[in-house]
Amino acid sequence: MKWSSSRKPALQITLRILAVFMTVIGVATLVLYDLSSDDLDVVYYTYTSEKVPASFEGYKMAQLTDLHNHPMEYGNRNLLDAIDLVSPDAVFLTGDFIDRNTKNLDVQTELLAGLTSYPVYFVNGNHEITSKKRAAFDTLRDAYGVIDLNSKMNIITRGTESIYFIGVNDADLQQAFYWNYRNTGIIKEKIETLTASLAPTDLEILLAHRPDLYQDYIDTGMDLVFSGHYHGGQIRIIGKAISDFYKPWYSQGMTEIDGTTFVTSTGLGYSVAPIRVNCNAQLVVVTLHNPTL
Repeated sequence: MKWSSSRKPALQITLRILAVFMTVIGVATLVLYDLSSDDLDVVYYTYTSEKVPASFEGYKMAQLTDLHNHPMEYGNRNLLDAIDLVSPDAVFLTGDFIDRNTKNLDVQTELLAGLTSYPVYFVNGNHEITSKKRAAFDTLRDAYGVIDLNSKMNIITRGTESIYFIGVNDADLQQAFYWNYRNTGIIKEKIETLTASLAPTDLEILLAHRPDLYQDYIDTGMDLVFSGHYHGGQIRIIGKAISDFYKPWYSQGMTEIDGTTFVTSTGLGYSVAPIRVNCNAQLVVVTLHNPTL
């Protein structure tokens, strides 16, 4: 087949553009990998409400999320040391501790073995639902005494006073390819059923992998919600991630919306690409405070 003289320059230009594009992508990838950090930040928040019972003043909750089968430094030792320094009253695991491609549970075993001194509560993320290691991970969690909070409520009592932990099971969403899903309304119905007997003055704390269903959490009267899922965007340029232009609080931080306070962690591991730029891993610590005490 012979190329016409008019088609040869067009092909050459296309190949040159493609070569430049691939070079730019390659250089950008190398730069991002060079800038990538596996540092751990301990982030402290105070949740202030008159609903906090006197016996729970100063109660500390540590949140871990989105490990994605990623070992922190020295077999999670830096993470576990940070938790021990905080000495929380409860540890929340809000999903995606395994990955859909997880081959073994060594990383999770090391972590759970180091958390046996604390009451640990767990809810599923989307990766637990789609992973072939889901059943094995369930068995491992049970072996280490982790409290399964999926579609359940746990009453925490001190003396005559109580607070309430409620869990969202990501399996109640209609899962689709990777991060997509369809909200069937089951999660909202289950929260309403679980909390039907509670009084308006009771402190309700929700563990939910995704912040996306925030309106359901508001509508069901949740006071404090712990979530993750978005990893802070993983790559933050000039303080921003892509998700920030949609709903900034999906990425990280504490935000109050219509009476419900949302705490969103950047998580511990990676998804899609093993890169974190200007977006360190997080151990989130929330302390309860009643301003009237």
